[in-house]
Amino acid sequence: MAVLACCLVSLSFQYVLVERGFVAASADESARALIARELSWDTLFVPYIWPPFYELIVGLGYKIYPDLFYTPRLIATTFGLMSLICMANLAWQIFENRLIVLIAAILGIFLHHRLLLSVAPMSEIFFNFFVLAGCTAVVRYSRSGAAKAFMVAALMFMLSSTVRFEGWFICAAFVLSTGFMQLWSRPIGWGPFLKGTMIACAFPVLWIGLSIFHFGDLSGITAARDQNAAAATDMAVVIKNSHLSAFIRDFADTVLLVGAFAALALFVTDRSVRFMIFVSALGLVLATGAAIVSQSNPLAAPWRIAGAWTSLLIPFTAYALVWAASKLGQFARVALPVFAAVASIGLIYDSWKIVRSTVSHPTAFGAEILGLRAALGDLGAKDTTLLIDVDDVDFLHLVVAVNQPEEMIYSTGSDPIGIALYVGQSTFWQNASDNEGKAIYDQYVTVKTDFANGTAVLKAQNIGFVLVRDRDRKQLADGLQWLTYQRQFSQWHLYAVE
Repeated sequence: MAVLACCLVSLSFQYVLVERGFVAASADESARALIARELSWDTLFVPYIWPPFYELIVGLGYKIYPDLFYTPRLIATTFGLMSLICMANLAWQIFENRLIVLIAAILGIFLHHRLLLSVAPMSEIFFNFFVLAGCTAVVRYSRSGAAKAFMVAALMFMLSSTVRFEGWFICAAFVLSTGFMQLWSRPIGWGPFLKGTMIACAFPVLWIGLSIFHFGDLSGITAARDQNAAAATDMAVVIKNSHLSAFIRDFADTVLLVGAFAALALFVTDRSVRFMIFVSALGLVLATGAAIVSQSNPLAAPWRIAGAWTSLLIPFTAYALVWAASKLGQFARVALPVFAAVASIGLIYDSWKIVRSTVSHPTAFGAEILGLRAALGDLGAKDTTLLIDVDDVDFLHLVVAVNQPEEMIYSTGSDPIGIALYVGQSTFWQNASDNEGKAIYDQYVTVKTDFANGTAVLKAQNIGFVLVRDRDRKQLADGLQWLTYQRQFSQWHLYAVE
């Protein structure tokens, strides 16, 4: 019941976040929402930018409730609550102490990787859950030696690999670690071991094979690397934004530091926890190394990428707080609530810093952008379309907010995902000397539908409204007699075509 009460508290905090204008962390989640809208048997098995879990789960959600904005967030909220329950369950599996479980649940409410991503539906909310579930199963396997727990761990880690490529390295860490143990002491039969290995490796092998089948190479899984190359990302930035660096930043200046020390102490003294800590730590090292070597760290909201490993510190932090309070004798009953409150305030502060930075950014997906939906109404019923004057990747937020992508026209092309991939580095593609780079620039970056070209051009495509953000382009629009200014939505300005 206490954990369920924590879930209700979490929902109330998520509501406050939305009321404060925090509804997205980057353009990535809007891109994923649009990709999921195209879910079909044909698209699901074609590697494109990201692994397919987000496309599958959100795409199926659209079959029930076809809303580009609300459906991903409802699903993310569900996985956020499941992650909270999973943190509490992991604490129980490790410590079998109800007080530690309660403190872990309370801390889990405010952990920014869970709280914020339950509102901003990035893929990490799914990835973090599967890693937590896999590690919980690993602890059960370590304690009982049950083949069933081993299989569940392999399955959860495999599912994490369908969400993010980091999951591939957690699967590798799991297989390598269990393989070494199998050769050393054979804690489980060869049959279950081989089955678990096949389960854990199934998706990475499948996805590599599909990329080679469709493209003849690994280009279907290297989009992040290509984006970093286009942005000319410095190696120092790549290292700074790496998984290990983000993980260290997460705990170095927060109460999670005591959780890190507690995990280290238990790694040395508790054999049943040691294997789980080793697998997760090895996965972190492998993912960090691969991302640095390939220069494929995500550019958007880099604070999010260590969430799975940071989430694992919550039960250990709860244990450390309960242990510290117990050493105070008669003051323990007073000390523990104080410790928990101070720790929670620290986690809330971390979340608040991210929210403040996000909502104050000029390109933020402000909640007021949702007002576009009501302002425009049903474009299809009006037999009209909306022209978005594209100037950066975050135009995708408008597509999601209005929820009528089939009634939208983009100034630089017809494929919003393709435009988003390249328009953010327009100078790089403009200066490209190879034929492929020139083709990308012509297809996705050059303006093809310009509101300045006159009413006839706009009416030919049934364009009834235009959205502009760039200051110079707005000044141009203000001087055109065939455009009438309507109102402002965040940084975007809406015009009606006369």
